[in-house]
Amino acid sequence: MSSCESPTISNCTFTRNTARIHGDGVSSYSGTATLTNCLLWANQSNQIYVQSGTPIVSYCDVQGGWPGEGNIDEDPLFVDPGNGNIHLLSQSPCIDRGDPDFQPGPGETDIDGDPRVINGRVDMGSDEYAHDRPPDRKQPRGGNRFLR
Repeated sequence: MSSCESPTISNCTFTRNTARIHGDGVSSYSGTATLTNCLLWANQSNQIYVQSGTPIVSYCDVQGGWPGEGNIDEDPLFVDPGNGNIHLLSQSPCIDRGDPDFQPGPGETDIDGDPRVINGRVDMGSDEYAHDRPPDRKQPRGGNRFLR
């Protein structure tokens, strides 16, 4: 198996995406994809599409649910997803709900350059909620990070 047949995806947000055939969020056509600390919400149809193989999904917020340790199916409460602001509101169920054993790599940051872990436990998705400033005033560096 090549590495692309068994990718490891962590701390990512997949939202408001559309695919031509299947898997508007993530598609697994073979192998074993591993998703950890991810958000898959409001993609057009399938959040996760599996043709073959068995993805390992843990500590993720997946709309419609997905089996796996620590997974939830709750609105992540983005600030303003329609305008590309996928920061988490202070009431988000994804804050401090990522893998409790997660250890960030040296210098690892979120979409804003904030430390990957704030408040002792990693958040689900690409944004680490910054408790010291309102998320509605933050925009991801480089603009939207939507994959289309």
